[in-house]
Amino acid sequence: MYVMRESTPFSSDPMISLNRYAALLAHADVRQTIVASIIGRLPIGLTGLSILLLAQASSGSFAAGGALTAAYLAGLACVAPILGRLIDRIGPRAVLRVSGVGFPSALCLLAIVQATEAAFSPAWSFLLAFAAGATFPPITVCMRTFFRQRLATDGEL
Repeated sequence: MYVMRESTPFSSDPMISLNRYAALLAHADVRQTIVASIIGRLPIGLTGLSILLLAQASSGSFAAGGALTAAYLAGLACVAPILGRLIDRIGPRAVLRVSGVGFPSALCLLAIVQATEAAFSPAWSFLLAFAAGATFPPITVCMRTFFRQRLATDGEL
């Protein structure tokens, strides 16, 4: 016979307990980090679409936009595991500093090259799209590292 238990959102039942989340969010630095993480993750879905639309607008071809988006995703797929390893070895600060400068720089240069495509060869566009993907800030990995360290020091792991 199945007996239904009454539970509250903050019950001590380990399957549904929100006490750990409430305790974690009680710290102001954790709340600020989560908000910054959410803002930092916005480009994950938007950058590929933006590159597609930028290239389509400048060339008039969705095929060109798709090719540039593929170059961006190839850079992201090829370099993301390496960045994760670097974060594990040297920490997230150096990686985030480099990617925090490299990613917007590559995107700005890609926009300039697309606006003045007659002056540049198409290879520059592909190189810059690949560079943008390769330098995408690994915020998800950094957040996982941050929480693992934070929870271990607070004894909440």
